[in-house]
Amino acid sequence: MKDYIIRGGEQELPPPYQMKQVEFYSFCIQGNWNAIQSIVDRELNVPASERAHYHVFSDYLFLVFGKATIPCSR
Repeated sequence: MKDYIIRGGEQELPPPYQMKQVEFYSFCIQGNWNAIQSIVDRELNVPASERAHYHVFSDYLFLVFGKATIPCSR
């Protein structure tokens, strides 16, 4: 499995990098079990190519937002 998978259309910061003055906000929300499993399949199970298999264990998820200074490459 690749260490880091770049997905088009998303804001990504491939490691390594350093950030200062970081704030995170998270919200626990209820979702749809099947929709969440579909995302897990697409984003985790397909890239794992049967070397691992991930299952949803709840219909709750955390929506996470971050605020930070501009990242510095290390």
